[in-house]
Amino acid sequence: HGFRAGDGFLYTTPGEDGKIAMEFSDAVKETQQNNAVFDMAQAALRDFSYSWAKIHMTTRDDLLKLTMQLNGKPEQPLYFTYADGGIAKTDVPHRFQGIMLDLNLSLPVQDIFELVKRF
Repeated sequence: HGFRAGDGFLYTTPGEDGKIAMEFSDAVKETQQNNAVFDMAQAALRDFSYSWAKIHMTTRDDLLKLTMQLNGKPEQPLYFTYADGGIAKTDVPHRFQGIMLDLNLSLPVQDIFELVKRF
């Protein structure tokens, strides 16, 4: 396979904000049914402005492990609130002033190479 990452880090340029738009695959969504925290993160990441982002990557066996941290806010109000020590869905939209999101992904290295070959 030939690809290995030790403790690699990527940071955004200090002082430069950015935007990210992500949508999770149906397979990922199925594993997270009835998870309000996941649902809120998914809604926030559809149109998210970050003040900083950091990606940590390492390989273990044949997996690339990525941890992405984003600090910022969703551009649109979200139908979630913080209540009783946790996140809950609501009928009233709330505009969040700031959110710290941590995403953890494990990706098979071989699948990444197959995807890259397509481009």
